Amino acid sequence: MADYDVGVIALTTPAATAPLTPTRPVVSVRNNGLYDAVASGYIRIYSAGRLVFESEVWSDTLAPGATGSASSVKYWTPEAEGPYMVYGHITTPLDQVESNNNLAPTAVQISGEAPPPPMVIPIHASQHENGGSDEISIEGLLGRAHDPQPPFAHASNHQPGGADILEVTGLEGVLADPQTPKAHATTHRSTGDDVLNVDHLAGITNLERVARKGQQAGYCELDISSAIPVVRLAPVTPSGDGEYRLRFVQPSGARDWVEHIASASVTSAIEGAHYFTPPFGLQELIRLALTEAQAKPGTAGIFDLSGSILTAVGAGQSVDIVLGYQEPAGFIQLLALSIPVASGVNYFLTGHLSCGMQPLRVLSGTAHVVVDVPGTPVPDQHFIGWSPSPLVSVGGAGFFKVLIGWTGGVPGSIVNIYASTGHGVILP
Repeated sequence: MADYDVGVIALTTPAATAPLTPTRPVVSVRNNGLYDAVASGYIRIYSAGRLVFESEVWSDTLAPGATGSASSVKYWTPEAEGPYMVYGHITTPLDQVESNNNLAPTAVQISGEAPPPPMVIPIHASQHENGGSDEISIEGLLGRAHDPQPPFAHASNHQPGGADILEVTGLEGVLADPQTPKAHATTHRSTGDDVLNVDHLAGITNLERVARKGQQAGYCELDISSAIPVVRLAPVTPSGDGEYRLRFVQPSGARDWVEHIASASVTSAIEGAHYFTPPFGLQELIRLALTEAQAKPGTAGIFDLSGSILTAVGAGQSVDIVLGYQEPAGFIQLLALSIPVASGVNYFLTGHLSCGMQPLRVLSGTAHVVVDVPGTPVPDQHFIGWSPSPLVSVGGAGFFKVLIGWTGGVPGSIVNIYASTGHGVILP
């Protein structure tokens, strides 16, 4: 059993069939860990693939093994009657089990039933006033009271000997009163706690005099053998391939190149969710564009995606994922993964795909996809390794991309990719 693990059980509110009235969505959760935990995350509601509601959700503290409710911060008012799809992701800090954090896509049908009449509350303000049976107290409430609240005299609490002494040790800025520095020269000497280090003080004039004076005063010995005067530093110059080199000129006049190469990266992210319903062919999901200078040996593309697959009745269905590189001469397919899906089942998809241009400009890559079928003991592991393809002449600007498609899909099936990113690293 994990120390921290909060799992999603099901959507509690709204029900599968609900009236056209404002409601606060609620998800039931369970603390599967060994310690107390608070569940938090988000819930999203879609109508025909369009996001119509999103809110954070929170629960009270849950004891180990206890179930509870994670309620949304906002109320949801349906736009109109009809079907809606509800998704969610709920976890806890330090959660060690991720497979149970996603709310299974849940269908909700909104009807036009009239809401119940409002509850009649009898007048009872006197109960909350001074001397009433339910007197209101603002002790501990956030915000400001309507009437000005004079502060209690408490200056003595912040003075020496008080319960809340003011501490200015870590404060920034300048104090109003001058502060006399404490004698601390010994801390900077060779046996002190804060020994002075002047190894990098290049460019100080008459550095030897400074070193001798420091030794005479009892400070640590100063070694200037490696100091480089400012006049000997050449400016930073670009190398031409997006890299930068810093050049040092030695006192002897000989030039010694020390390269500081800056690696570059590009990213691509999916905001919100991509919502597909079959039938459809391959569609672009992520694009990772590279400039001509970046499309060189050593460039790599890394992609992560997760989502859900909800199938309808129909045999021979499969979700296809393709990873490749688009260059001026055409599209080069690197990885092709087909995930067979049965009818009437919810699947949860997480995947990691990577590819790159090797030193001989050969395209290669790997893919690892996990499909979790609810009710099965072990997630289905789909792994495909791609050996280097025949030599391919890759030149000019291009882009890595991930495509998704559905083969044999029938109406009523859904593919929802809700967290997809692409990341490319350009190695020196």
